[in-house]
Amino acid sequence: MISVLCVDDEANLLDIAKIYLERTGDFSVETATSAPEALALLQERAFDAIVSDYQMPEMDGIAFLQQVRSSGDTIPFILFTGRGREEVVIQALNEGADFYLQKGGEPKSQFAELAHKVRQAVSRRHAEKALKKSKQHYRNLIRNASEAICVVQDGHLRMANPQLAELLGYQQEELPSVSISTMIHEDDRAMVVEQHRRRLRGEADPRYSFRLRRKDGSISWVEASGILISWDGRPAVMIFLTDITKRKRAEESLQENEEKYRLVVENSRDAIYIHKDNRLWFVNRRSAEVTGYTVDELMQVNLWDLVHPDDRGRLQDAARRRFSGEGVPQNFTARLVTKSGELREGDFIVDLIDFHGKPAILGIYRDLTEQRKAEISLRESEEKYRILLHESPDPVFSFYPDGTYRYVNKAFADGVRKSVDEIIGKKIWDVFDKDEADKRFGPLSRVFATGKGDVIEVRVPHPGGDRYYITTITPIRDDTGTVITCICSSKEITDRKRAEDALRQANRHLGLLTDVTRHDLSNQVSALKGWLELTKAMLNDTKKIREFIAKKETAIAAIERQIAFMNEYQSLATGEPSWQDLEAVLLQARALLPAEGIRFVTGIGGIEIYADPLFDRVFSNLLDNSLRHGQHVTEIRVSSDRAGGNLTIVWADNGAGIPTGEKERIFDRRFGRNTGFGMFLAKEILSLTGIAIRETGVEGKGARFEIVVPAGAYREKAPQQ
Repeated sequence: MISVLCVDDEANLLDIAKIYLERTGDFSVETATSAPEALALLQERAFDAIVSDYQMPEMDGIAFLQQVRSSGDTIPFILFTGRGREEVVIQALNEGADFYLQKGGEPKSQFAELAHKVRQAVSRRHAEKALKKSKQHYRNLIRNASEAICVVQDGHLRMANPQLAELLGYQQEELPSVSISTMIHEDDRAMVVEQHRRRLRGEADPRYSFRLRRKDGSISWVEASGILISWDGRPAVMIFLTDITKRKRAEESLQENEEKYRLVVENSRDAIYIHKDNRLWFVNRRSAEVTGYTVDELMQVNLWDLVHPDDRGRLQDAARRRFSGEGVPQNFTARLVTKSGELREGDFIVDLIDFHGKPAILGIYRDLTEQRKAEISLRESEEKYRILLHESPDPVFSFYPDGTYRYVNKAFADGVRKSVDEIIGKKIWDVFDKDEADKRFGPLSRVFATGKGDVIEVRVPHPGGDRYYITTITPIRDDTGTVITCICSSKEITDRKRAEDALRQANRHLGLLTDVTRHDLSNQVSALKGWLELTKAMLNDTKKIREFIAKKETAIAAIERQIAFMNEYQSLATGEPSWQDLEAVLLQARALLPAEGIRFVTGIGGIEIYADPLFDRVFSNLLDNSLRHGQHVTEIRVSSDRAGGNLTIVWADNGAGIPTGEKERIFDRRFGRNTGFGMFLAKEILSLTGIAIRETGVEGKGARFEIVVPAGAYREKAPQQ
């Protein structure tokens, strides 16, 4: 049974240590709450080992150790404390402590390690005492020790226990033939040799670390201590080697991680700091840059002198509550006062941490001063632009990257028939239908992505006819070059588009008239010339002359029809399209042709169509078609239907109908048993404003014409006031 004296000013920790150690069955534990009390107990009875805290009132652990050693007592002494500073460790070992163990972590593992260290220290001390009595006793103790032990004399290995063989990766019987220098890492040999020489002179360090070269070439770290003994009547050194490879690797890993963290912290664009007791205990380089102080100066100033007076009380109260364990928000915004007196503003993230065994606050500060200035400047600029642009006759608007309207002026809002407030904050798809919105968002997203402006042509549906605009998209960047918004300005080009359409229609009409003149009239003139020559050649044949005269009359009639078509066709597109009352147009068409005995059924009241001034000719031609070709028409029905955004006007009679093979041909200029131009002209008149016509009737059951009016080209008739 190993008797242990545990010394700590915390009674609870003493009780816990006593319970954990005595539960192993190997220890008997006596406790003392101060070093003086422990010294008194040492006067009364003997112990196998001492386990002492470092930080205690009256006398700390180092002073206690010095007192014990100064009395000549070599009892194993283990410093077991929460203090982790390197200078404390070095001083304890230099004063003769056998081991140093830091508190903290999982209790079971911690006290298991403490028990191991106590056994190891006691075993070592027993070995040292035994060596003074008997060499054979040396061998027995050394062989059964928990650490590697060897005796070195005159540069040779005189004796080694199995633990050393295991540590080096050799068989026990191989060790005598292995050179000591081979066992030691080449970079540490000179240091180890010097320590051995000093040991022989009684000057060596109590403990030192070096690397062993194992049989397989791998490296093990050991911590060595030694005592001067007599071996065969001559001086020798008994060396105790503790394997610290895992600890060294952990230290190297920790050092590497600490270096990584140091690089991250020192190169962070945020100020990082630790404070407690109204002082800064750590600051990174960015902290100095933000405040204008040097790092050394920051470590001396009162923390709260850096905080703006108007924010100081709020932050002090939050810190006090955080230290007391209350729940306080980790994120907040506050202002700083720099060394030069400049005000800076930023966002803070703080948290409570353990720093050298005491609570402290870790803080991260991101400076937003320049961003705030930029935002204010941007708001001022936007206000100026708003005043200048709001009353502009041209639409002006801006977007966020997701297609949300950031600003629109009155001209834009009027163009889409909404108020400004109804648009700002809404997305493109809330203002336009999906197809039109997608056409706008595609170029807009490219400008945000590439930073290159663009010019696009867009269409805005309007009851009075579609309106067209040329829109210039200009990217606006922040100080970092990131596109934060796009400003768009539009110029209406509806008149230009109509002029272009009119020019295309005029060119089309001109081409058709040219074709009529060049082809149809030319053919008839050639025919007349042919019949005239034949007439001259047969002046004596009265019958033939009469036949030829009839042929010439036919050609002349065809020429007259062509001229009539040209006169009528050239009047197309000479007037501007307008909104026309469909019911009034039908009445006007019916008045142009006699339709006695035919019953009209209509259900189209209250609809207006945006069409060419000759719109009524469409229905007069439809009526003419029913009268001429329907054979037995007694009823004509005119109705309308809405589907898919379009309006379909249906003209249906109960006549003979149109043969299947002629349904498309009836709209051809050359088709027909009379002039052949009626349905062709109807189709041309409708096409001027995007209206289509088709025949869908069934032969034998009557003709059925469907006139398809697109969205935007029809509307409900406004009620009369």
